[in-house]
Amino acid sequence: MRWVRFIFLGMVLVVLPLSLYAAQTATITVTVTVRYISVAVSPNTYDFGFVDPATYTTATSDIDVTNDGNDTEDFKLQITTGPAAWTVEETSANPGAEEYKLLALFNSVAPGDIYVGDAPAEGTDDIIFESAQKNCDATNFSGDQDGDNVPSSGTINLWFRFGAPSSTTATNQQSIVVTVSAYKSTEF
Repeated sequence: MRWVRFIFLGMVLVVLPLSLYAAQTATITVTVTVRYISVAVSPNTYDFGFVDPATYTTATSDIDVTNDGNDTEDFKLQITTGPAAWTVEETSANPGAEEYKLLALFNSVAPGDIYVGDAPAEGTDDIIFESAQKNCDATNFSGDQDGDNVPSSGTINLWFRFGAPSSTTATNQQSIVVTVSAYKSTEF
């Protein structure tokens, strides 16, 4: 029996130091969220109704532009479809025959006549181009809001101003499609 005690005591002496030097552990939880870039507009149409030639008409209501993605976003605007009979005037000149101009401004309330680009020599900051997308930053389309670094679920108000052709043969209703594109917030 004595030899059983020696064996047991020997095992304790061998195992005890091992348990004193056992490794300690810690866990790491790794998380990831896949960026989802998305934009929504409401309503998705605006009707200026009848406008006179060679005049500018400002919208009476806005279009809500919402970042419905899951991260901060930057927006860009572009005319992607215009009337077949008309061309877009992308300079600060007033629209001529068979030309039109569409301006936009992000503002919390109706902006009045503060658009840049609806008078000669003003610049083109608020003119929506057909030839290229334009950043909605602190310069372009910027009233008291802009489309730069819009937080997830954030909504900004987009107001339009239409410059009619000085003359036209197209006397039926014309449609202009404006595309709002969303990018991750580091775009500009």
